[in-house]
Amino acid sequence: MIKASMDSILIVDNNIENTGPLKKLLDINGFRPVVVKNGIQAIEYLKKENSISLILSDITIPQMNGYELCGWLKKEPETKIIPVIFLTEKCETPDIVKGFEAGASDYITKPFSDEELLARIKTHILFKKAVQQEQEKKRRIKERSLRDGLTGLYNRYYLNDFFEQEFKRTQRYEADLSCLLLDLDFFKEINDTHGHPFGDFVLKAFAGFLKENIRLHDMAFRYGGEEFLIILPQTNIKGAQVVAEKIRTRCETNKISDGKDKVSLTVSIGLVSKRYHSPDCWENLVGLADKALYKAKSGGRNRVVIYNDDTINTPIDEDTKINILKDRLSHALEKTKVASLESLSLLVRDHGGALFQRHNQLVHLCIEQICSKLQLPPNITEIFKRSSSLENCFKVLLKGIMVNRSKELTGKERDAIKNYPYMLVELTSMFDFFSDERSVLLYHHERYDGTGYPERLKGEQIPIGARIFFMVDSFIAMLSDRPYRKRLTDENVVKELADNAGTQFDPMLVLVFLDIITENELICVSEEILSEAKSKVSRAIKKLSR
Repeated sequence: MIKASMDSILIVDNNIENTGPLKKLLDINGFRPVVVKNGIQAIEYLKKENSISLILSDITIPQMNGYELCGWLKKEPETKIIPVIFLTEKCETPDIVKGFEAGASDYITKPFSDEELLARIKTHILFKKAVQQEQEKKRRIKERSLRDGLTGLYNRYYLNDFFEQEFKRTQRYEADLSCLLLDLDFFKEINDTHGHPFGDFVLKAFAGFLKENIRLHDMAFRYGGEEFLIILPQTNIKGAQVVAEKIRTRCETNKISDGKDKVSLTVSIGLVSKRYHSPDCWENLVGLADKALYKAKSGGRNRVVIYNDDTINTPIDEDTKINILKDRLSHALEKTKVASLESLSLLVRDHGGALFQRHNQLVHLCIEQICSKLQLPPNITEIFKRSSSLENCFKVLLKGIMVNRSKELTGKERDAIKNYPYMLVELTSMFDFFSDERSVLLYHHERYDGTGYPERLKGEQIPIGARIFFMVDSFIAMLSDRPYRKRLTDENVVKELADNAGTQFDPMLVLVFLDIITENELICVSEEILSEAKSKVSRAIKKLSR
């Protein structure tokens, strides 16, 4: 006996002598049989019930024979995937061929073996489920390709196809359509003040506002960065203005909080409609919305502006123009920095830099924890992290000189290493937008006691980013095997930090970092060792303050 799940099987046969035993066979083997007497009843049942897993049909049934029924099933999108097995006394080759031509999955002649029938039923149901799973997988993949990964809204790629089709539809039926182009005000400040993770949280929350304030057949898209676009089919300019004001008010009156950070959010909106503005294509409609949005932002932000020639052509004062330009340039610059670092990382990977990836991740983690402890702004933290990424990338690209030395260095190689910070500055000069990171790269080998290189800076003369990076980079290096030495034990790492506080490292930063090691269990060290190390660092701090 072949056991199965509670799959529903539709039996189409008007002969009670056949359906009775067949129904019983299916029932005792874990199936849920449903019996109808002809093809018309089968179609009516399938229109109401879509859970049928397989159909067993005779060929000689009244009103609509089995071939006709099967042909209808295979033409309908909802039923074409349901396997059909003909169970019939017609056993001639032309009948069998005709059955398969009609779309049947299998053909069994009576009398039949119970075991064979059950085996074939199970095989076809399993195949149907596999096909459904594959179709669902493809549907999810396609859906993901059309959605923005962060907000869940539709993306710019899908916007082009949808908007073109919707615009043509409104032309064909002479219907109206409105478009809102939205931009979050001062969003860069949110990223700089609270960090990119919270900025992402804000974008997701705003996407939620949009979904809550539009109808089911309206479409919301992430247009790019902090810009969004909404298409309102069959909506005139006045109706669209109501929606826009509803969204603007919702943003203005509701603070966004993740439990740790909280911000007030405002949005500027440009508004157009097809009938009111009469564009000849959807791209021009978006272009007008963009001009209205620009006016909304230049007019003080947190407002809705409907495009019209008089409003758009009103002169904008010079200070406002400069501020808008600064906003756009700053946003473009941030994207350029990210893209450049990603390109460098790919280049490093091609040069065999995979071994350094883990090192860079750990350095970033430690920098974030120290900056958080010191309550430094997120934009400063990002500069320090970018600096470490740049240094890591260039170190790989210059590795013939700078790393993997197992023998004593020659005088020439020693000079090259001392010139290494200048090499980094020279390389980053190719990217003018990394000016903030250069001071970290130039001075990250300076020692707190003034014996480092390249310029022998001392104490507070060394930029704090360089001091943090030097200590963190040294800490991670101590925990790693090198060609010239083995990894240090956790206890020895802590002792090295303490022993070199005030000489190599800023002792105040070492004290902060020892607390972070304790709180986050970065390495496994006894309380006694940590306490002894902290006491030693405290003594170094007192000695330096005399």
